[in-house]
Amino acid sequence: MAGRARRDVTADLVARGIVAKVLSHALADPDDGTREYLKGRAVADLERASGLVSTRSRLRTALDGLRDALSAIDGREATAMFAAAGAPPYETEYGMAHVFMKVQTMADVAGFYRGFGLAPAEDARERPDHLAAEIEFLHFLLLHEAMARTQGRQEEAKVSRRARTTFLREHLGAWGPAYLEKVAGTDPRSPAARIARIAARFLRAEAHRVRAAVTTAPPVLNPQPSPEQERALCEPASRAPAPASPP
Repeated sequence: MAGRARRDVTADLVARGIVAKVLSHALADPDDGTREYLKGRAVADLERASGLVSTRSRLRTALDGLRDALSAIDGREATAMFAAAGAPPYETEYGMAHVFMKVQTMADVAGFYRGFGLAPAEDARERPDHLAAEIEFLHFLLLHEAMARTQGRQEEAKVSRRARTTFLREHLGAWGPAYLEKVAGTDPRSPAARIARIAARFLRAEAHRVRAAVTTAPPVLNPQPSPEQERALCEPASRAPAPASPP
């Protein structure tokens, strides 16, 4: 009985990892590989995930919704939705009182990736704090934990779970659900908005699993410098007057 319970937990981790993978592609800045995946392998992956969870699993709502929504998008809709909402999909564009907080948060996100041996590709176009990149990391952590459990590496599984807990609490769960709900309101009936709402519910559920608090207030963009401040940052400081020559 205990062995069956462990297999069920592992299968659930894999299924949730698949959902995170599909969402990371659907919310990414599209390229040829992204569009090919969404129009091809994504549906097969979702079918595989459906076979891993029980008929009573709450995850089935996300699986069914994603299958339907994917048939109506070509990979560009999410990017257009972010632009229409005036909401860049980057964590460090929100709630940072000054540039040092932004730099520290970006470094912390990148540190999570490096801690698991992950590094951006040489031709990577996106920052590490892009929503899709953070969801892709969640996908990695879920599958990493599932693999460790399958291979009997319990300490490694615990490391993955702790990282997932901290990452959701301090980063993805703290801004992702509220951000997605905000951008979905731009065009509520569009396929992209439907995917955004599915993603928001999924991330909220993932945060609740590890008892990470989820912010409900819409994220507020960082304060922008005034024209005078921008000029002061860009222009060199004027030289101090030279001391007067002695008489």
